[in-house]
Amino acid sequence: MTGLNHLLGTDQDDELTVRGIMVSTLTGSATIKHRSQDLGNDTDHALLMAVRDWADVVLVGAGTVRAEDYGGVQPTPSRPRPAPIAVLSRGLDFDFHAQFFHNFTTPPIFLTPRTTLESPALAPQRQLIEEIGGRILPCDSPAEAVSVLRAQGFNKIACEGGPSVLGALIEADLIDVMHLTFSPILSSRVELPLVPLAQEKEEAAVVSHLSLEHTAVDEDSTLFLRYRRIR
Repeated sequence: MTGLNHLLGTDQDDELTVRGIMVSTLTGSATIKHRSQDLGNDTDHALLMAVRDWADVVLVGAGTVRAEDYGGVQPTPSRPRPAPIAVLSRGLDFDFHAQFFHNFTTPPIFLTPRTTLESPALAPQRQLIEEIGGRILPCDSPAEAVSVLRAQGFNKIACEGGPSVLGALIEADLIDVMHLTFSPILSSRVELPLVPLAQEKEEAAVVSHLSLEHTAVDEDSTLFLRYRRIR
């Protein structure tokens, strides 16, 4: 297994850092059969856990939590009280019997629009979240999520996707470090791109320039890249 300390590379981090972490086929698909779990190897999973250990909070979209059947965060030897997972959700549309709501050490946080917080129809969902100890914070966009979380004291933020959340953070120029794992798989089509397909917009795409900090290759030809924003 490739050394995790070299893959993680936190020495240059200042107090306020947003890290993205994604896995892809060689042809740019973030999923196979609508899940990313078949793309990464053991090293990729260990890197994901190491980034979670580094983070003050983990940011992820509701669709990813559902599709990947997320479990709640569990303690590790280096982190007995792990960072919470903050979920971006417009409608709080979850299976509240899922392990994410019962199998955790640190309760989750939910970032949801103000209209959701005020909707009488969604009161039962809000009550279920509060019953498990979860918190609900007003947040109208993924870009706003960074400032909302930092206002709560979470300075080191790890974004695990999905693509729409990552794309929004890139568009807001908020990614400081990007971990990208390439699985040695050629997919005949891009089932889900790393960021959403471009929409018809008059303004040009946001382009952020990064510098390659580290590369590593596992024995199974999985490639690990780490880039950092050029200051």
